Amino acid sequence: MTAFTSAARVVTDAPARYATQLTAHLGHKLTVEAGPEGDRIILGAGSCLLRVEPDALTLEAAAADEAALARVQQVVGDHLERFGRRAGLTVHWVAAPAQPR
Repeated sequence: MTAFTSAARVVTDAPARYATQLTAHLGHKLTVEAGPEGDRIILGAGSCLLRVEPDALTLEAAAADEAALARVQQVVGDHLERFGRRAGLTVHWVAAPAQPR
């Protein structure tokens, strides 16, 4: 059960394009699940939900422990920043309080 979560809201004029680029790129090695809330990238003991908004891409990371959460943040955040380098995208994660198991 997920115990640790964090979120980031990345303002961009092309959130759908970046979500598609992330899922296509990471989907070659990781599991990607499409759902009504958005696409979810599964990374071992953690995952990241990508929500497309009109002016931003929201990332919601969740994991079983702090190390797995840090890994999800690093993989998804670093890739998004690399893809959006020319647009100046930066990812700032905000940790949520730990949830009981």
